[in-house]
Amino acid sequence: VNSGQVSEQRIDQSVRRILRNKIDLGLFENPLVDEAAVSEQVNLADYVEQGIDAQRKSIVLLNNKAPGQPTLPLLEGSKVFLDGIQPSAIEPFAQVVGDPANADVIVLYLDAVFNGNQPAGSEKMADRIIAALLPDTDLNFSARQLEKVADYAGRKPLVTVVNLNRPAILTEVNQHSSALLGSFGVFDSVIAEALFGVFNPGGKLPFEIPASMTAVEQQLEDVADDTQQPVFPYGHGLSY
Repeated sequence: VNSGQVSEQRIDQSVRRILRNKIDLGLFENPLVDEAAVSEQVNLADYVEQGIDAQRKSIVLLNNKAPGQPTLPLLEGSKVFLDGIQPSAIEPFAQVVGDPANADVIVLYLDAVFNGNQPAGSEKMADRIIAALLPDTDLNFSARQLEKVADYAGRKPLVTVVNLNRPAILTEVNQHSSALLGSFGVFDSVIAEALFGVFNPGGKLPFEIPASMTAVEQQLEDVADDTQQPVFPYGHGLSY
């Protein structure tokens, strides 16, 4: 303001917008919450169901392939071997078996990619603490995880569910999977509903899935979704 770069009138305009929101929320008339009303407004059954429904709508069916017919939805009553998903979520729909050899299908859950922490870049304590919380730039699954994917796929049809809270390189996972689902931190029960067709997946990718880290490193830092030949493009999502 003193240098003349911004006028007081322009700042008043922004402040007015902020104050309008706070006034609409009643923050000046009722600055404190009524603690006694919490039980009447939090964790209500209708709110919980709306949250679960939002989880259902977030599921993205990335691939659904098999000779002759799609792999998903799975048939109720089929024999399923699980890795990474709670059996209690699947048991209402299918028989959970303890040996892949006895299964009709294998369902594998892969958590978000996390190969290591970001380098701090400095010796400052704050930088080191933040770096210890942030994953590094490698979006590849580990060799051990990819070996597991290939091993399962060599035994029975493989359905892979990937947590995409962070993008991942899915080239090999997609090649080995008879069906591939993307999730964003949902309940196992919601995953089970998607697998057995209780609802029809309709989610769309909020970002593209790159083919390799080479493609990621060649991507322009100020341009979204511009990697070369992505495995799945932005907005991709199938349905049954």
